Amino acid sequence: MKKIILMILVGSMFFTACNKNDSVSPDGQTVAVSETVKSALRVTYPNATNVIYSEVSPTTVEANFTDKKDQLIAGISKVGKILFTAEKITDATLPAISLDYLTATYPGYLLVRAGEKKDKAGVTMGYMADIKHNNLSYHLHFDATGKFLTSVEKKGKHNGQGVKVAQTDLPAVIKTYLTTTYPSYTFTDAISFSVDGVVKGYGVRIITSDNKEVGLMFDGAGVFLRSREGDLGHHSGMGPGHGKGGDKGGKGKDGVLIAKIEKTGLPAAALTYLDSKYTGYTFERAGSISLNGVLSQYIVDFKLNDKKYAVIFDTAGIFVKELTKK
Repeated sequence: MKKIILMILVGSMFFTACNKNDSVSPDGQTVAVSETVKSALRVTYPNATNVIYSEVSPTTVEANFTDKKDQLIAGISKVGKILFTAEKITDATLPAISLDYLTATYPGYLLVRAGEKKDKAGVTMGYMADIKHNNLSYHLHFDATGKFLTSVEKKGKHNGQGVKVAQTDLPAVIKTYLTTTYPSYTFTDAISFSVDGVVKGYGVRIITSDNKEVGLMFDGAGVFLRSREGDLGHHSGMGPGHGKGGDKGGKGKDGVLIAKIEKTGLPAAALTYLDSKYTGYTFERAGSISLNGVLSQYIVDFKLNDKKYAVIFDTAGIFVKELTKK
């Protein structure tokens, strides 16, 4: 597969467990941060002024600042890694689908700030928003289309927070998938993710019979979404493949992770496109492309008429690009 170089997208990672008792300062007041965090901002934005820090989660802070004339927002992990940068925007600039989600989920909300995440070419990669609702503060991320990704209550309670789940308490459909796909696997641990008390997904970590560590993600009904190999580190908030060269999990210095997935893990729209556009193709492999733990794209390798292809789709399975391989 060709490596897809993408800008850093979103700091909230699906495999991060958080402490409910952590608190943050009110918006507009800076919290104390380590020199590591300050240094990370200075190195990336040496001209940053009027910096205000707030805590998003036990592993992440948010910096609001001015860089020359630009008003920017940056997510920074407490170990000193820039997780995302966004240009400040108004709520009128947020996609309609994002505004609809906010209105439906947080009726009467007050927008504190919003940002649009772009790559070096100026292509929109996603959106973020900080809001207040019923005297609580929330930090949300949306994909490039405006579709909801994650929400964090900034008093420490995470919508999507991981809660440990025993193997015996996993939905039957997940246990069946594991035994069918990974015979003789060894269960390591699992966590469920809830929004307003409703389970929306599961993360499961196992060791395969050939001694590989695999992390799998399922939706709230237990339907398989995607998997990845490597040091998952979901309790530390570090994510897989950290370190130079991306020697674990396929993640490089740009925060890109390409994880092998099953054909059945591809969106239905992508499979329909392949069947209609490349009738008679021979599937070889597929992968999910993530940025700091957040799904960004899919890539599929296949053969047709003695030629090799790689096709990229967005998270909804919509065609993005075709690559002819030698």
